[in-house]
Amino acid sequence: MKILILSQYPWQKENSFGNTYSSIFGKVEGIDIAHIYLMEGLPDEEPNISCYYQIPESKVIRSVFKSSKNVKRVGNRITPIDSSSLPNEKNEASKEPSKQSFYSKILSFGKRHHWKSMFYARELAWKYGKIDYDGLLAFVKEFKPDIFFLPYNHIYYTNRLAMFIKEHIDIPMVLELSMDHYSLKRVSWSPIFWIDRFAKRSMIRKLVAKSEMMYVISKKLKEECEAQLHIPCKILYKTPDENRIHQPYLHKEGEPVRFLFTGNIYANRWKPLGMLAKILQQENFGRLDIYTATPITNKMSKALDIEGVSAIHAPVSQKEVIELQNAADVLVHTESFDKKNKLLVRCAISTKIMDYLSVGRSILAIGPRDISSIEYLEDNQVALVADNEGSLRKIVQSIKNDSKVLTDYASRSIKYVSEHLNAKEKREALYNDLQAIIDNYKKKD
Repeated sequence: MKILILSQYPWQKENSFGNTYSSIFGKVEGIDIAHIYLMEGLPDEEPNISCYYQIPESKVIRSVFKSSKNVKRVGNRITPIDSSSLPNEKNEASKEPSKQSFYSKILSFGKRHHWKSMFYARELAWKYGKIDYDGLLAFVKEFKPDIFFLPYNHIYYTNRLAMFIKEHIDIPMVLELSMDHYSLKRVSWSPIFWIDRFAKRSMIRKLVAKSEMMYVISKKLKEECEAQLHIPCKILYKTPDENRIHQPYLHKEGEPVRFLFTGNIYANRWKPLGMLAKILQQENFGRLDIYTATPITNKMSKALDIEGVSAIHAPVSQKEVIELQNAADVLVHTESFDKKNKLLVRCAISTKIMDYLSVGRSILAIGPRDISSIEYLEDNQVALVADNEGSLRKIVQSIKNDSKVLTDYASRSIKYVSEHLNAKEKREALYNDLQAIIDNYKKKD
């Protein structure tokens, strides 16, 4: 089975897309993947991916300001990184590192300061940039995919490019949606936000009309998408990490209990962490370490950097994250309590939850009980759940009084993964679903 996948980011285990999709597709037998991506950077080597095509955004933007006669159309085939050697000369992405670095810094700065104008400028650049559409189609036609698997992106140009491919290549398409990008259950007083929201709803309807099925992240999102978009949906989670070695958890008496959070703390996820840090300080118990790529404000620093109690650290590699999680006693997941951010994530389930379950440690979830990630953990009884400061304090006190609580919840994670998340069965189910879609599509002809 040949699968075509289009994404904004390169397939790297250090970013959320690559980490999640390696988990989903990395060990599926009998598949071959061609990956198209739209940013700078080199992909990792993956056993099921045979070819890559890159349309780097920085070059698309520069092409807007060049004459059509003199500019080379943007788009090229890419050879992935070989971890045992440096990038070879075939990789155009390995050239001009200073320009890529400068562009990345500008993009990061714009995200931190919420420059909406910059994101609109990006859309215009992709609309009028000199993209090598002929080279892209030649790449796809040479690969001869059986199915187009599209992770939905809220950026217009990614979806326009997907529609372009679909219009020129007659194969079935499957969408994947990881959070609520469609409903009107959001909070904003900005008319620009609502204009953008309705435009994106229109784009989703167009993609759905061209798709055979949609994969979603949660039960709540499945119910809403099937009702609103009238498309069959299935739930697709990241699979457990089979490389983790589950050793029986035992906390050594006399050693501090180590609480660990790894991930982004935007959308006010930092506030529950601040609540936890304050309680640990007041109870004179435990240590909280936070590893995040989120830019830290003075407010965050004041709440989360407490000497001897909690500390914020710079992000580390995926390998180091695994080592930190293996050494922790409690893995912390948080979601915001304020209405705006609660609605933002109400149907989403963080990819790190599956990583946490793979470790075989206690999970502490702090957030509203009626959003998907907290519901998932609580329904399956694999986490200590706190939905306010009082319940969080009681949990901390229970751990302080009896560390067997940690042993109990660590064993629950291991048992749940072994009984309900068989990775091999999930890979086979995914393959069978996609093959059935391909077979049914051929029958339509």
